Amino acid sequence: MDDLLKDFIIECNEFITAVDQDMVAIEKRPDDKEGLNRIFRAVHSIKGACGVFGLHRLEAVAHAGEDVLSRMRDGSLVIAPVTVGSVLRAIDVIKEILAGIEATQKEPQGDDSAMLAQLRELVAIADGGRAPAAAAAASVNVPAETAPAAAGKHGPALADQSLRVTVEILDRLMNQVGELVLTRNQLSQLALGDEGSRYGASIQSLGRITSELQEAVMKTRMQPIGNSWAKLPRLVRDAAAATGKNVELTMVGSDTEIDRQILQELQDPLTHCVRNAIDHGIEKPDARASAGKPEQGRLQLSARQEGGQIIVEVRDDGAGVNFEAVRSKAVERGLVSDSDAQRLGEPELIDLLFAPGFSTAAKVTELSGRGVGMDVVRSNVQKLGGSVELTSQRGRGSTLRIRIPLTLAIVPALVVGFSGQAFAIPQVAVTELVRVSEQNAHLVEDVHGARVLRLRGDLLPLVELGEVLGLSAERKSAGEGFFVVVTQVGESQIGLIVHSVFDTQEIVVKPVGKLVRGVGAYVGTTILGDGRVIMILDAAGIAQRSGALAQLDASMRKRREAEAAQSVHRSSTKLTQLLLFRAGNGAPKAIPLAHVARLEEFASSKIEQADGRALVQYRGSLLPLVRAGEEIADGACQVIVSSDGERSMGLWVGKILDIVETELRLESGARGAGILGGAVVDGRATEVVDTRHYLDLAFGEGALPGEATRELRRVA
Repeated sequence: MDDLLKDFIIECNEFITAVDQDMVAIEKRPDDKEGLNRIFRAVHSIKGACGVFGLHRLEAVAHAGEDVLSRMRDGSLVIAPVTVGSVLRAIDVIKEILAGIEATQKEPQGDDSAMLAQLRELVAIADGGRAPAAAAAASVNVPAETAPAAAGKHGPALADQSLRVTVEILDRLMNQVGELVLTRNQLSQLALGDEGSRYGASIQSLGRITSELQEAVMKTRMQPIGNSWAKLPRLVRDAAAATGKNVELTMVGSDTEIDRQILQELQDPLTHCVRNAIDHGIEKPDARASAGKPEQGRLQLSARQEGGQIIVEVRDDGAGVNFEAVRSKAVERGLVSDSDAQRLGEPELIDLLFAPGFSTAAKVTELSGRGVGMDVVRSNVQKLGGSVELTSQRGRGSTLRIRIPLTLAIVPALVVGFSGQAFAIPQVAVTELVRVSEQNAHLVEDVHGARVLRLRGDLLPLVELGEVLGLSAERKSAGEGFFVVVTQVGESQIGLIVHSVFDTQEIVVKPVGKLVRGVGAYVGTTILGDGRVIMILDAAGIAQRSGALAQLDASMRKRREAEAAQSVHRSSTKLTQLLLFRAGNGAPKAIPLAHVARLEEFASSKIEQADGRALVQYRGSLLPLVRAGEEIADGACQVIVSSDGERSMGLWVGKILDIVETELRLESGARGAGILGGAVVDGRATEVVDTRHYLDLAFGEGALPGEATRELRRVA
């Protein structure tokens, strides 16, 4: 059965039980106006909800009973056994209908015409004033004693399965369960290392019972997130009308359950997000039509559970963030200089939208322009231990994603140590744990002053707790070893450097004290099993306080700028790739890479002599070898294979050094055989080899002066 229908039946049964008692009471005390008002409100509430579920029979009976009660309230019908009996008869029919709905999940058929006619006759007599009220009531043919409802074999079981409890009692119960969890943790800590303790079985049983009790109490605090969405359709309608827009709202995942406390704290952020999407995101109908979009904008609110988190998304198909407007407003407000603003990327510009008092609205309206909104969303969500992310695509819309924990009361956490102190990190924020030691110390790097860990190809900014929390501790090198707790902060990740990792525990979250509330690095406190009070770390707050993400972004921006400048230089300069090698004790030599076919290495024992030439059997033929310098000692020899398309030869060199890309400028002057000229390559004087000369030597032909130089310049 649908949850809403279940709640309706339970509520109706509660109303009917109260009406039975109040009707009997006012029959004895006709002057009890408050009792009569309670009866009228109960029947009115039943009638009002019937239309939602399409319960037309129930609605007709409740409506007729409400009319009679209305005349009893205004005094046109006296409160007498016969009038009370008519109302009780209607109540009995309501009971029958509710029992049928509960049993079959649909409204039962029945003939209520006689009972309805009696109720309408009472109303007509009261309205027409045809007779005194008491006599008129007595003239109506209503049985003095109403027959009991046909309560069937099913009965109002749902009413017996639920109980209304005040929130205060649930909160007190939750606090006591929290204390019980702490006691369990303390006993478990005491039992560690004492396998033969006679209390071991009892402690184990206590732990199991505590976990089951904790789970049951947690469920009492959970409510569908749709409860906080009830006001949004009206909000969307009013906001769309105020801005002259046409907006369709869809809601997905409204049955996703979340802690009641978080649900209450989430209402304001959601309201801001929805209003912002309508005012700043979705365009007016004419603008959408000119952009080739439907005139009606779409706004989707969705919720889903992912691990230990609830993901709430507000998605629109509007114009997206106007990044140039954000850039201009940031300069106008003095948040950044004009030159710095031009270098800001989309992530940095989106981050500016969450700055306090920031707004791109041209004028102040009822919906926007006051600079209060997105900063409130982020701060409120972060207080809940969550995070906010905004992604946008120009012309296609934006998505605001809110990540929040399922509950704030009792959460699993990783207990870590730094500089002799212990801290707890909620597991919902922990992605993975990395051990950095001497074996993988090379993964820790400095990128323009930002300390990072190269994790599977990505750069993870590192933060030492001591630097953020003011703890006196020397920075450990990677060789000494430390742990990196990888935590999720919005769409990004940071690595928290800790000295030790202890274990995971279910901790009871207590609020932080006033003295440390403004630090921004803690979301609460807790008590460990050994009685120690420790702080619960806020990964998002630590990232913001340390500036690690911003520092890495700045470092990466510098790197991108340098790469861009280098790219511009390359595009405007003719560069040549050269293979550097040594041959003898002179200056290093170079060959244009375009003249190199392959690099090979042969054992000197494989080199043969024939026709006065050094040869080596290579790929089914004989490859002539030419020495690039003085005689080379026996052993393995490195060979540069070069070809002009028709002929191939191997240049026998001492050692191949590197491949570089440079602007090749040949210096004029005296040069030896096989040398085109000198050049500065990689900061050193280098001789550039004429490969055609060595090809001619290999095949006993004379070199043509000038051709090789022209060929080299053509390649370059």
